[in-house]
Amino acid sequence: MVRIFLAIFALATLGACGGKYAQTPDEWLFHFKQGTLLRGTTVSEINRPTKQVIADLSEFSGKCINGMVIRTTLAQGNNMGTSIVRYSSGVKPTSDGANLFYIQTRDKNFNAEGMPEDGIFVFATEITSLGNKTKIASHHLTMFEKYVAPVKDWANGKKNKCPKNDS
Repeated sequence: MVRIFLAIFALATLGACGGKYAQTPDEWLFHFKQGTLLRGTTVSEINRPTKQVIADLSEFSGKCINGMVIRTTLAQGNNMGTSIVRYSSGVKPTSDGANLFYIQTRDKNFNAEGMPEDGIFVFATEITSLGNKTKIASHHLTMFEKYVAPVKDWANGKKNKCPKNDS
């Protein structure tokens, strides 16, 4: 929990110091690929048609991510602070004809100028057709790596688990 709070605080601080928040998943992915210290990428080939992968990741978004809330209470000396982070996600087409699954987080106690209404982007999976197969490339901030395996499982049609709601 503390790691999520600190990561969001660090990202928010960077954004507030003259940085610009990505307004779309495509924009976040572009900046992600330019390089950052807190990141990871996992690429997988899925033996299913892209249409099925997109349908299952859309279902995953609705059942596992949208509306998820993580509450963190931080105690430092006599001071207590509570962070409530809401998650949202979706699947959308990109400008190059592929599709993108994304996750955003929004801390109700933090609102910086230029931040997208649904929060900052922390995870994106490119979904590319390879004929009867599909390539997925998941890009994430380090602490959101826990979403890689469930996204891959759901893309493979294994809808047996949602990510655990902790840090």
